[in-house]
Amino acid sequence: MEKSIRLPCGLSLDGKTVSRDAYIISPTGFVQRRLGDPEIQKKPALLLRAIVENCLKRLGEEDVSAGLVNALDVADRDYIFLEVRRLVMGDVLKGYEVSCLGDKCDTKFTKDINLEELDIFELPDPGTTECQYELIQTGKHLYPY
Repeated sequence: MEKSIRLPCGLSLDGKTVSRDAYIISPTGFVQRRLGDPEIQKKPALLLRAIVENCLKRLGEEDVSAGLVNALDVADRDYIFLEVRRLVMGDVLKGYEVSCLGDKCDTKFTKDINLEELDIFELPDPGTTECQYELIQTGKHLYPY
């Protein structure tokens, strides 16, 4: 199975244009065997990386390489993982355990979550917006783009 998706952050491949259009495929038998590796199962970051590296086939017009996956924003990698999960297992996350927030509440219940209903929004293209962050301790400004 395959699917076209649009990444929330995107990546500038040429230094000018942000590419957000990506193409994913469902995990192959090789990927599924690799995910069964005990070393990968012990480290969730390796598990996530293995899925993203093997299921993301194209970003914009670029074929995927390890360097491209490294350059992706964490939000984009998580989104790719979510979309691969939806591609393989469908939109409903069944029996998700939810617990009440707060110290005095011990209520727990299970709930089905429709992943299609999650609010995913695109960040503005960094080339079209100006933003700055002030560092609390020093008062200096950072310009991320």
